[in-house]
Amino acid sequence: MQKTIACHQKLWYYENEKVDQLLKDGLATADENKRGEIYGEVQDIVWKDLPLLCIASDKNIWATSNNITGVYLLGDGSIGMRNARMAAE
Repeated sequence: MQKTIACHQKLWYYENEKVDQLLKDGLATADENKRGEIYGEVQDIVWKDLPLLCIASDKNIWATSNNITGVYLLGDGSIGMRNARMAAE
């Protein structure tokens, strides 16, 4: 995506040209449905590419709002946000 390495990339050294392009495409569209499809594809690719993705926190912090849908607590205590959206008014 860029020649300089962002902080998070220094930790994982992950590189995938298709993911880079999809991230650019996601940033370039204002269509929420299209952006969701793009970011879903990114998530699928990264999931398949990485043998292990360590995300650790000793605390889950929750904020709730009637304006957000698609966020839920998973059985392992992690938070599912793949389908998070602002609710229709």
